[in-house]
Amino acid sequence: MDLEAQDEFRTGEPDPPMRREKPDLYIPDITASATDVVSGITSGPPAELTPKFQPGCTYRFKSELEIQFQFPLRGTRKAKIEHQSRFDAGPRADGKRGIQLNGRTERLKVEMKAPGQSVFYDSLDAGDRQTPLGLHLNQSLNQWVDLKLNNENRIVSEEVRGRQATASPLEGFPQLGTSDLSQTVTVVLQGMPDKLVRPGQAWSVQGVKRLTEAGEIMLNIKCLYRGEVAHDHNRYLQIDLSGQASGDVGLPNQGSENGKAVLMAVHVPSLSGRVLYDPLERMVRLSEQTISMTVEIPGGPGAAPLIVPVQQKSKIQLLHVIPTP
Repeated sequence: MDLEAQDEFRTGEPDPPMRREKPDLYIPDITASATDVVSGITSGPPAELTPKFQPGCTYRFKSELEIQFQFPLRGTRKAKIEHQSRFDAGPRADGKRGIQLNGRTERLKVEMKAPGQSVFYDSLDAGDRQTPLGLHLNQSLNQWVDLKLNNENRIVSEEVRGRQATASPLEGFPQLGTSDLSQTVTVVLQGMPDKLVRPGQAWSVQGVKRLTEAGEIMLNIKCLYRGEVAHDHNRYLQIDLSGQASGDVGLPNQGSENGKAVLMAVHVPSLSGRVLYDPLERMVRLSEQTISMTVEIPGGPGAAPLIVPVQQKSKIQLLHVIPTP
């Protein structure tokens, strides 16, 4: 979406509270770091790499996403999103086996740049909260999400609570916040092995991930357990990732064409990264990923599709684990 959209005031219907089943497939994100001491595969005993939220504990994560679009004739568009979240873990209220997480956004920062224009938002800045973009994004700060996990650490339901969203001055502009909360949990939990693995062992994760209401991608990821590594003066267990993905995703705000959703083709020939698992906290401490992809946007009648190269870097970091106040 063009950045000029932040200056447009429109009205729309408020979004109702959401309750939906979540897809159960996500691949951990990873990228190499020159500051870590890693030389080949380390030796060591079999290790458990299964992340688990512990009842009675509060987890804080910081997520960062940088994405760059190279549009033909229109130049480069960049976006950077920083999201800090809190999750309180406890037993499920329905008495079933598993964990219930209460998650909320504590801080949100957004920066978007295009030729000749830029937009900034920081939820801790009172001035930013009064801009059209701020009024749009503030709504996610007044909501929280209840996630129910089954005994296999898979999200089986999600319910958004809190103040109901009101009409936004930027109708159609992507909303951030509650969806990022469930995404954070999905990233740190899934794609990890459910049995002991030795350094040098590898496994594959294949499947379908739904990205929009009308679109999904096929994933083919190779995971390699490298062993113990040093990072930020601590010892963690590292998993390297590499792979590809492809699929068709619905275009935002495009409605349908002849009763069918308008789709754009997504090709991911290169995905690489790493996961650092903290055996003391039994949780992913760091997840990084670099993706190179192309997005093929349908052209008008008789027109060729628009090919847009995209570079994406993402990182999720566990800040701390403390007893829930």
